[in-house]
Amino acid sequence: MHTLTTGVEKFTQNRKAFVKMLSDLEGRQTVYESIDQFFGGEQEILFAVLLQNALHPKNSNRVDAIKEGKYIEIETVEQARGYLADLIKTNLGNDLRAAESSVHSAMTSL
Repeated sequence: MHTLTTGVEKFTQNRKAFVKMLSDLEGRQTVYESIDQFFGGEQEILFAVLLQNALHPKNSNRVDAIKEGKYIEIETVEQARGYLADLIKTNLGNDLRAAESSVHSAMTSL
């Protein structure tokens, strides 16, 4: 997981305006020092939230995903890990089924 969160760490550097906005929205007296501080310092949560949002780039996509139960509120490390594990499992499963189908087609044509 460290390799994945390193990219998140680089993304969050030099985002002072965004961090200030988050702090202002929460009405904080002191400004967050970094984006991951907003998530309790848990980079896995930050990564999962950013990834989920990237997979639903438009608000209408998120609304549909929420209605379908595919968009979740990630608040704990366990939820983040569960979300990431499900996402990996689904995508790997799809890739393996596609490869299996390709092998079956090749075997049938022999």
